[in-house]
Amino acid sequence: MWCRFFYFYGTFVSFIFLSILGESNVYKKSLDLKRCLELGLENSLTLKQLEIEISSFGLEIKKEKATLRPSLSSEASVGIKHHHLNKKKDYDLSSLSFNLDYPLYDNGQSFIKENLLLRRKKKLELKLVQEKNKIISEITFLFLDISLEETFLKSSQEEFVFAERNFKVLSQQYQEGLKSYSDYLTGKANLQRKKVQLESLKFSLSQKKNSFFSLLSKDSFTLEIFSLESLKVPIWPSSLDFSSFIEIKIEQLETQNSQDQIILSEKKTFPELALSFGGKYNTQDFFKTSHSWQENQAWEWSALFTVKYPLWDWNKSAYDVEIMTEKKRSQEYQEKKILEKIKNESEKLRLQFEENLQLLKLAKELWDLEKQRADSIKISYQNGKSPLSDWLLVEKEKLEAEGRYLAALISLQKNYYSLLQLQGNLHEILL
Repeated sequence: MWCRFFYFYGTFVSFIFLSILGESNVYKKSLDLKRCLELGLENSLTLKQLEIEISSFGLEIKKEKATLRPSLSSEASVGIKHHHLNKKKDYDLSSLSFNLDYPLYDNGQSFIKENLLLRRKKKLELKLVQEKNKIISEITFLFLDISLEETFLKSSQEEFVFAERNFKVLSQQYQEGLKSYSDYLTGKANLQRKKVQLESLKFSLSQKKNSFFSLLSKDSFTLEIFSLESLKVPIWPSSLDFSSFIEIKIEQLETQNSQDQIILSEKKTFPELALSFGGKYNTQDFFKTSHSWQENQAWEWSALFTVKYPLWDWNKSAYDVEIMTEKKRSQEYQEKKILEKIKNESEKLRLQFEENLQLLKLAKELWDLEKQRADSIKISYQNGKSPLSDWLLVEKEKLEAEGRYLAALISLQKNYYSLLQLQGNLHEILL
Protein backbone atom coordinates (compact mmCIF):
# COMPACT_ATOMS: atom_id res chain seq x y z
CA MET A 1 0.00 0.00 0.00
CA TRP A 2 2.73 2.43 0.97
CA CYS A 3 4.69 1.49 -2.14
CA ARG A 4 1.70 2.33 -4.29
CA PHE A 5 1.25 5.64 -2.47
CA PHE A 6 4.87 6.66 -2.98
CA TYR A 7 4.66 5.59 -6.63
CA PHE A 8 1.68 7.84 -7.36
CA TYR A 9 3.14 10.67 -5.26
CA GLY A 10 6.44 10.50 -7.18
CA THR A 11 4.59 10.46 -10.51
CA PHE A 12 2.56 13.52 -9.52
CA VAL A 13 5.64 15.49 -8.36
CA SER A 14 7.49 14.56 -11.56
CA PHE A 15 4.55 15.77 -13.66
CA ILE A 16 4.43 19.10 -11.83
CA PHE A 17 8.20 19.53 -12.15
CA LEU A 18 8.18 18.79 -15.89
CA SER A 19 5.26 21.18 -16.41
CA ILE A 20 7.08 24.00 -14.63
CA LEU A 21 10.25 23.21 -16.56
CA GLY A 22 8.32 23.25 -19.84
CA GLU A 23 6.74 26.61 -18.99
CA SER A 24 10.16 27.96 -18.04
CA ASN A 25 11.60 26.86 -21.38
CA VAL A 26 8.73 28.47 -23.26
CA TYR A 27 9.12 31.62 -21.20
CA LYS A 28 12.85 31.83 -21.87
CA LYS A 29 12.57 31.05 -25.57
CA SER A 30 14.09 33.87 -27.58
CA LEU A 31 11.92 35.69 -30.13
CA ASP A 32 13.12 37.18 -33.40
CA LEU A 33 11.73 40.31 -35.05
CA LYS A 34 9.15 38.46 -37.14
CA ARG A 35 7.67 36.66 -34.13
CA CYS A 36 7.62 39.93 -32.16
CA LEU A 37 5.67 41.56 -35.01
CA GLU A 38 3.19 38.68 -35.02
CA LEU A 39 2.68 39.02 -31.26
CA GLY A 40 2.18 42.79 -31.56
CA LEU A 41 -0.49 42.32 -34.23
CA GLU A 42 -2.22 39.49 -32.35
CA ASN A 43 -2.53 41.56 -29.14
CA SER A 44 -3.61 44.85 -30.74
CA LEU A 45 -7.09 45.88 -29.53
CA THR A 46 -7.36 48.45 -32.32
CA LEU A 47 -6.93 45.76 -34.98
CA LYS A 48 -9.54 43.57 -33.32
CA GLN A 49 -11.98 46.48 -33.22
CA LEU A 50 -11.43 47.24 -36.94
CA GLU A 51 -11.94 43.57 -37.83
CA ILE A 52 -15.31 43.60 -36.02
CA GLU A 53 -16.35 46.78 -37.85
CA ILE A 54 -15.38 45.23 -41.20
CA SER A 55 -17.44 42.15 -40.40
CA SER A 56 -20.37 44.41 -39.45
CA PHE A 57 -20.19 46.21 -42.79
CA GLY A 58 -20.26 42.84 -44.55
CA LEU A 59 -23.62 42.15 -42.87
CA GLU A 60 -24.85 45.65 -43.81
CA ILE A 61 -24.05 44.91 -47.47
CA LYS A 62 -26.01 41.64 -47.36
CA LYS A 63 -28.92 43.50 -45.75
CA GLU A 64 -28.90 46.15 -48.49
CA LYS A 65 -28.90 43.48 -51.21
CA ALA A 66 -32.01 41.94 -49.65
CA THR A 67 -34.03 45.17 -50.00
CA LEU A 68 -34.74 44.46 -53.70
CA ARG A 69 -35.96 40.93 -53.03
CA PRO A 70 -39.56 39.95 -52.26
CA SER A 71 -40.64 39.89 -48.63
CA LEU A 72 -43.44 37.72 -47.24
CA SER A 73 -45.26 38.37 -43.96
CA SER A 74 -48.25 36.87 -42.20
CA GLU A 75 -50.44 37.73 -39.22
CA ALA A 76 -52.93 35.69 -37.19
CA SER A 77 -55.19 36.85 -34.36
CA VAL A 78 -58.02 35.54 -32.19
CA GLY A 79 -60.01 37.30 -29.48
CA ILE A 80 -63.26 39.00 -28.44
CA LYS A 81 -64.71 42.12 -30.01
CA HIS A 82 -67.18 44.44 -28.24
CA HIS A 83 -69.72 46.31 -30.38
CA HIS A 84 -71.89 49.06 -28.89
CA LEU A 85 -74.54 50.78 -30.99
CA ASN A 86 -78.16 50.35 -29.91
CA LYS A 87 -77.32 47.42 -27.71
CA LYS A 88 -74.20 45.90 -26.32
CA LYS A 89 -72.89 42.82 -27.99
CA ASP A 90 -69.71 40.83 -27.47
CA TYR A 91 -68.58 38.32 -30.07
CA ASP A 92 -65.43 36.40 -30.81
CA LEU A 93 -63.26 37.22 -33.80
CA SER A 94 -60.35 35.50 -35.55
CA SER A 95 -58.37 36.43 -38.65
CA LEU A 96 -55.42 35.29 -40.77
CA SER A 97 -53.63 37.48 -43.31
CA PHE A 98 -50.49 37.44 -45.43
CA ASN A 99 -48.69 39.97 -47.63
CA LEU A 100 -46.10 39.63 -50.37
CA ASP A 101 -44.22 42.84 -51.22
CA TYR A 102 -41.87 43.17 -54.16
CA PRO A 103 -40.07 46.47 -54.88
CA LEU A 104 -39.70 46.47 -58.66
CA TYR A 105 -37.69 49.63 -59.25
CA ASP A 106 -36.20 52.31 -56.99
CA ASN A 107 -34.12 54.23 -59.57
CA GLY A 108 -30.99 52.31 -58.66
CA GLN A 109 -30.91 53.71 -55.11
CA SER A 110 -30.28 50.27 -53.59
CA PHE A 111 -27.32 49.66 -55.91
CA ILE A 112 -25.82 53.03 -55.00
CA LYS A 113 -26.29 52.36 -51.28
CA GLU A 114 -24.65 48.98 -51.74
CA ASN A 115 -21.67 50.63 -53.49
CA LEU A 116 -21.41 53.15 -50.65
CA LEU A 117 -21.26 50.33 -48.11
CA LEU A 118 -18.72 48.42 -50.20
CA ARG A 119 -16.43 51.45 -50.33
CA ARG A 120 -16.81 52.07 -46.60
CA LYS A 121 -15.85 48.46 -45.98
CA LYS A 122 -12.87 48.86 -48.32
CA LYS A 123 -11.90 52.03 -46.45
CA LEU A 124 -11.95 50.12 -43.15
CA GLU A 125 -9.83 47.36 -44.71
CA LEU A 126 -7.28 49.98 -45.81
CA LYS A 127 -7.32 51.50 -42.32
CA LEU A 128 -6.70 48.01 -40.95
CA VAL A 129 -3.62 47.71 -43.19
CA GLN A 130 -2.59 51.24 -42.17
CA GLU A 131 -2.84 50.36 -38.48
CA LYS A 132 -0.88 47.15 -39.06
CA ASN A 133 1.90 49.14 -40.72
CA LYS A 134 1.90 51.60 -37.85
CA ILE A 135 2.26 48.83 -35.25
CA ILE A 136 4.95 47.09 -37.32
CA SER A 137 6.83 50.37 -37.70
CA GLU A 138 6.79 51.09 -33.95
CA ILE A 139 7.94 47.58 -33.05
CA THR A 140 10.63 47.46 -35.76
CA PHE A 141 12.08 50.88 -34.90
CA LEU A 142 12.28 50.00 -31.22
CA PHE A 143 13.75 46.59 -32.07
CA LEU A 144 16.47 48.30 -34.13
CA ASP A 145 17.19 50.71 -31.27
CA ILE A 146 17.46 47.77 -28.85
CA SER A 147 19.80 45.98 -31.27
CA LEU A 148 21.97 49.08 -31.41
CA GLU A 149 21.99 49.39 -27.61
CA GLU A 150 22.82 45.67 -27.27
CA THR A 151 25.78 46.14 -29.62
CA PHE A 152 27.03 49.11 -27.62
CA LEU A 153 26.50 47.22 -24.36
CA LYS A 154 28.51 44.24 -25.58
CA SER A 155 31.38 46.51 -26.65
CA SER A 156 31.16 48.41 -23.37
CA GLN A 157 31.31 45.17 -21.35
CA GLU A 158 34.39 44.06 -23.26
CA GLU A 159 36.02 47.45 -22.71
CA PHE A 160 35.19 47.35 -19.00
CA VAL A 161 36.75 43.88 -18.61
CA PHE A 162 39.80 45.04 -20.52
CA ALA A 163 40.06 48.27 -18.47
CA GLU A 164 39.71 46.30 -15.23
CA ARG A 165 42.41 43.84 -16.24
CA ASN A 166 44.65 46.65 -17.44
CA PHE A 167 44.19 48.58 -14.17
CA LYS A 168 45.24 45.55 -12.12
CA VAL A 169 48.44 45.26 -14.13
CA LEU A 170 48.95 49.02 -13.95
CA SER A 171 48.47 49.05 -10.15
CA GLN A 172 51.05 46.31 -9.72
CA GLN A 173 53.51 48.12 -11.97
CA TYR A 174 52.91 51.35 -10.05
CA GLN A 175 53.63 49.63 -6.74
CA GLU A 176 56.83 48.22 -8.25
CA GLY A 177 57.82 51.69 -9.44
CA LEU A 178 57.53 50.83 -13.13
CA LYS A 179 54.64 53.26 -13.78
CA SER A 180 54.11 56.83 -12.66
CA TYR A 181 51.35 58.08 -10.40
CA SER A 182 49.91 59.93 -13.40
CA ASP A 183 49.57 56.64 -15.31
CA TYR A 184 47.96 55.07 -12.23
CA LEU A 185 45.34 57.86 -11.98
CA THR A 186 44.69 57.70 -15.73
CA GLY A 187 43.97 53.97 -15.54
CA LYS A 188 41.77 54.34 -12.48
CA ALA A 189 39.76 57.19 -14.04
CA ASN A 190 39.36 55.19 -17.25
CA LEU A 191 38.04 52.19 -15.29
CA GLN A 192 35.52 54.37 -13.47
CA ARG A 193 34.49 56.00 -16.75
CA LYS A 194 33.87 52.59 -18.35
CA LYS A 195 31.84 51.49 -15.34
CA VAL A 196 29.61 54.57 -15.51
CA GLN A 197 29.20 54.11 -19.27
CA LEU A 198 28.30 50.44 -18.79
CA GLU A 199 25.67 51.14 -16.11
CA SER A 200 24.19 53.96 -18.19
CA LEU A 201 23.82 51.65 -21.20
CA LYS A 202 22.22 48.96 -19.04
CA PHE A 203 19.65 51.45 -17.71
CA SER A 204 18.88 52.82 -21.17
CA LEU A 205 18.52 49.31 -22.61
CA SER A 206 16.22 48.29 -19.75
CA GLN A 207 13.92 51.24 -20.44
CA LYS A 208 13.75 50.47 -24.16
CA LYS A 209 12.99 46.81 -23.48
CA ASN A 210 10.18 47.72 -21.07
CA SER A 211 8.65 49.96 -23.75
CA PHE A 212 9.06 47.16 -26.28
CA PHE A 213 7.36 44.57 -24.06
CA SER A 214 4.45 46.94 -23.42
CA LEU A 215 3.95 47.31 -27.18
CA LEU A 216 3.61 43.54 -27.42
CA SER A 217 1.41 43.34 -24.29
CA LYS A 218 3.74 40.67 -22.94
CA ASP A 219 5.98 40.18 -19.94
CA SER A 220 9.75 40.11 -20.22
CA PHE A 221 11.29 37.58 -22.60
CA THR A 222 14.57 37.10 -24.46
CA LEU A 223 15.02 38.89 -27.78
CA GLU A 224 16.93 37.32 -30.62
CA ILE A 225 18.98 40.33 -31.68
CA PHE A 226 20.45 40.17 -35.16
CA SER A 227 23.81 41.58 -36.17
CA LEU A 228 23.46 45.17 -37.34
CA GLU A 229 26.46 44.86 -39.64
CA SER A 230 24.54 42.20 -41.60
CA LEU A 231 21.85 44.73 -42.54
CA LYS A 232 21.82 45.53 -46.23
CA VAL A 233 21.81 49.13 -47.38
CA PRO A 234 18.34 49.74 -48.91
CA ILE A 235 17.85 51.32 -52.32
CA TRP A 236 15.53 54.30 -52.65
CA PRO A 237 13.03 53.90 -55.54
CA SER A 238 13.70 56.01 -58.61
CA SER A 239 10.07 57.13 -58.88
CA LEU A 240 6.99 57.06 -56.67
CA ASP A 241 3.36 56.50 -57.68
CA PHE A 242 1.55 58.61 -55.09
CA SER A 243 -1.87 57.36 -56.20
CA SER A 244 -0.92 53.93 -54.79
CA PHE A 245 -0.18 55.31 -51.30
CA ILE A 246 -2.64 54.01 -48.75
CA GLU A 247 -3.81 57.42 -47.47
CA ILE A 248 -4.53 58.55 -51.04
CA LYS A 249 -6.52 55.37 -51.68
CA ILE A 250 -8.66 56.10 -48.63
CA GLU A 251 -9.34 59.67 -49.79
CA GLN A 252 -10.15 58.47 -53.32
CA LEU A 253 -12.81 56.16 -51.88
CA GLU A 254 -14.28 59.10 -49.94
CA THR A 255 -14.37 61.20 -53.13
CA GLN A 256 -16.18 58.43 -55.03
CA ASN A 257 -18.68 58.13 -52.20
CA SER A 258 -19.28 61.89 -52.33
CA GLN A 259 -20.13 61.62 -56.01
CA ASP A 260 -22.54 58.73 -55.36
CA GLN A 261 -24.21 60.72 -52.57
CA ILE A 262 -25.03 63.42 -55.14
CA ILE A 263 -26.52 60.84 -57.51
CA LEU A 264 -28.48 59.27 -54.64
CA SER A 265 -29.96 62.66 -53.71
CA GLU A 266 -30.98 63.26 -57.32
CA LYS A 267 -32.64 59.86 -57.67
CA LYS A 268 -34.90 60.55 -54.70
CA THR A 269 -36.85 62.93 -56.97
CA PHE A 270 -37.58 60.16 -59.53
CA PRO A 271 -40.57 57.76 -59.43
CA GLU A 272 -40.39 54.40 -57.67
CA LEU A 273 -42.38 51.27 -58.60
CA ALA A 274 -43.58 48.49 -56.29
CA LEU A 275 -45.81 45.41 -56.57
CA SER A 276 -47.69 43.89 -53.62
CA PHE A 277 -50.04 40.96 -53.13
CA GLY A 278 -52.23 40.45 -50.09
CA GLY A 279 -54.84 38.03 -48.78
CA LYS A 280 -57.03 37.95 -45.67
CA TYR A 281 -59.42 35.46 -44.10
CA ASN A 282 -61.60 36.10 -41.03
CA THR A 283 -64.56 34.63 -39.19
CA GLN A 284 -66.56 35.70 -36.13
CA ASP A 285 -69.30 34.85 -33.58
CA PHE A 286 -68.76 31.11 -33.50
CA PHE A 287 -67.59 30.43 -29.95
CA LYS A 288 -70.32 29.31 -27.48
CA THR A 289 -73.09 30.13 -30.00
CA SER A 290 -75.31 28.15 -32.33
CA HIS A 291 -73.34 29.45 -35.32
CA SER A 292 -70.59 27.38 -36.94
CA TRP A 293 -67.29 29.06 -37.86
CA GLN A 294 -68.13 28.73 -41.59
CA GLU A 295 -71.34 30.81 -41.40
CA ASN A 296 -69.68 34.18 -40.78
CA GLN A 297 -66.41 33.59 -42.58
CA ALA A 298 -65.07 35.99 -45.20
CA TRP A 299 -61.91 36.26 -47.28
CA GLU A 300 -60.39 38.80 -49.58
CA TRP A 301 -57.24 39.30 -51.70
CA SER A 302 -55.50 42.19 -53.44
CA ALA A 303 -52.84 42.79 -56.07
CA LEU A 304 -51.51 46.33 -56.16
CA PHE A 305 -49.11 48.09 -58.50
CA THR A 306 -47.84 51.22 -56.79
CA VAL A 307 -46.13 54.26 -58.32
CA LYS A 308 -44.52 56.66 -55.86
CA TYR A 309 -43.61 60.05 -57.25
CA PRO A 310 -42.65 63.12 -55.16
CA LEU A 311 -44.41 66.14 -56.66
CA TRP A 312 -43.39 68.97 -54.35
CA ASP A 313 -41.26 69.11 -51.20
CA TRP A 314 -40.39 72.80 -50.96
CA ASN A 315 -37.05 72.19 -52.72
CA LYS A 316 -35.73 69.96 -49.93
CA SER A 317 -34.44 67.46 -52.50
CA ALA A 318 -32.71 70.23 -54.44
CA TYR A 319 -31.08 71.45 -51.25
CA ASP A 320 -29.87 67.91 -50.53
CA VAL A 321 -28.22 67.81 -53.96
CA GLU A 322 -26.51 71.16 -53.35
CA ILE A 323 -25.33 70.06 -49.90
CA MET A 324 -23.83 66.86 -51.28
CA THR A 325 -22.19 68.81 -54.11
CA GLU A 326 -20.50 71.13 -51.62
CA LYS A 327 -19.38 68.14 -49.55
CA LYS A 328 -17.84 66.62 -52.66
CA ARG A 329 -15.93 69.82 -53.37
CA SER A 330 -14.67 69.83 -49.79
CA GLN A 331 -13.59 66.20 -50.14
CA GLU A 332 -11.71 66.98 -53.37
CA TYR A 333 -9.74 69.66 -51.53
CA GLN A 334 -9.11 67.19 -48.71
CA GLU A 335 -7.73 64.67 -51.22
CA LYS A 336 -5.41 67.33 -52.71
CA LYS A 337 -4.27 68.33 -49.22
CA ILE A 338 -3.42 64.73 -48.32
CA LEU A 339 -1.60 64.33 -51.64
CA GLU A 340 0.56 67.39 -50.92
CA LYS A 341 1.26 66.11 -47.41
CA ILE A 342 2.34 62.72 -48.76
CA LYS A 343 4.61 64.35 -51.36
CA ASN A 344 6.24 66.57 -48.72
CA GLU A 345 6.76 63.68 -46.31
CA SER A 346 8.21 61.50 -49.08
CA GLU A 347 10.58 64.25 -50.19
CA LYS A 348 11.66 64.85 -46.59
CA LEU A 349 12.36 61.14 -46.16
CA ARG A 350 14.31 61.06 -49.44
CA LEU A 351 16.53 63.95 -48.35
CA GLN A 352 17.12 62.31 -44.97
CA PHE A 353 17.90 59.04 -46.72
CA GLU A 354 20.49 60.66 -48.99
CA GLU A 355 22.04 62.49 -46.05
CA ASN A 356 22.22 59.30 -43.94
CA LEU A 357 23.63 57.38 -46.92
CA GLN A 358 26.43 59.92 -47.25
CA LEU A 359 27.01 59.83 -43.48
CA LEU A 360 27.12 56.02 -43.63
CA LYS A 361 29.88 56.07 -46.25
CA LEU A 362 31.92 58.64 -44.31
CA ALA A 363 31.37 56.81 -41.01
CA LYS A 364 32.49 53.52 -42.56
CA GLU A 365 35.69 55.13 -43.85
CA LEU A 366 36.31 56.76 -40.46
CA TRP A 367 35.68 53.49 -38.61
CA ASP A 368 38.18 51.63 -40.82
CA LEU A 369 40.77 54.34 -40.23
CA GLU A 370 40.19 54.35 -36.47
CA LYS A 371 40.59 50.55 -36.31
CA GLN A 372 43.92 50.80 -38.14
CA ARG A 373 44.99 53.70 -35.93
CA ALA A 374 43.98 51.82 -32.75
CA ASP A 375 46.01 48.75 -33.80
CA SER A 376 49.03 50.96 -34.48
CA ILE A 377 48.83 52.84 -31.15
CA LYS A 378 48.29 49.56 -29.28
CA ILE A 379 51.55 48.14 -30.68
CA SER A 380 53.32 51.41 -29.93
CA TYR A 381 52.07 51.35 -26.31
CA GLN A 382 53.10 47.73 -25.83
CA ASN A 383 56.57 48.64 -27.05
CA GLY A 384 56.72 51.55 -24.61
CA LYS A 385 56.73 54.23 -27.29
CA SER A 386 53.28 55.74 -26.53
CA PRO A 387 51.67 56.61 -23.19
CA LEU A 388 48.56 54.85 -21.86
CA SER A 389 46.43 57.96 -22.38
CA ASP A 390 47.03 57.83 -26.15
CA TRP A 391 45.89 54.21 -26.34
CA LEU A 392 42.78 54.83 -24.24
CA LEU A 393 41.89 57.88 -26.32
CA VAL A 394 42.18 56.07 -29.63
CA GLU A 395 40.11 53.14 -28.32
CA LYS A 396 37.41 55.60 -27.29
CA GLU A 397 37.49 57.26 -30.72
CA LYS A 398 37.27 53.86 -32.40
CA LEU A 399 34.15 53.03 -30.39
CA GLU A 400 32.61 56.40 -31.25
CA ALA A 401 33.33 55.82 -34.96
CA GLU A 402 31.64 52.41 -34.77
CA GLY A 403 28.65 54.02 -33.05
CA ARG A 404 28.34 56.67 -35.78
CA TYR A 405 28.43 53.99 -38.46
CA LEU A 406 25.77 51.80 -36.82
CA ALA A 407 23.56 54.81 -35.98
CA ALA A 408 23.71 55.96 -39.62
CA LEU A 409 22.83 52.43 -40.77
CA ILE A 410 19.83 52.32 -38.40
CA SER A 411 18.66 55.78 -39.54
CA LEU A 412 18.91 54.63 -43.15
CA GLN A 413 16.73 51.62 -42.42
CA LYS A 414 14.20 53.77 -40.57
CA ASN A 415 13.95 56.19 -43.51
CA TYR A 416 13.27 53.35 -45.92
CA TYR A 417 10.76 51.64 -43.62
CA SER A 418 8.96 54.98 -43.09
CA LEU A 419 8.49 55.24 -46.86
CA LEU A 420 7.09 51.71 -46.98
CA GLN A 421 4.74 52.62 -44.14
CA LEU A 422 3.45 55.60 -46.14
CA GLN A 423 2.90 53.33 -49.13
CA GLY A 424 1.20 50.71 -46.95
CA ASN A 425 3.66 47.95 -47.92
CA LEU A 426 5.75 47.59 -44.76
CA HIS A 427 3.84 44.50 -43.59
CA GLU A 428 4.59 42.75 -46.91
CA ILE A 429 8.33 43.28 -46.48
CA LEU A 430 8.78 42.37 -42.80
CA LEU A 431 6.19 39.60 -42.38
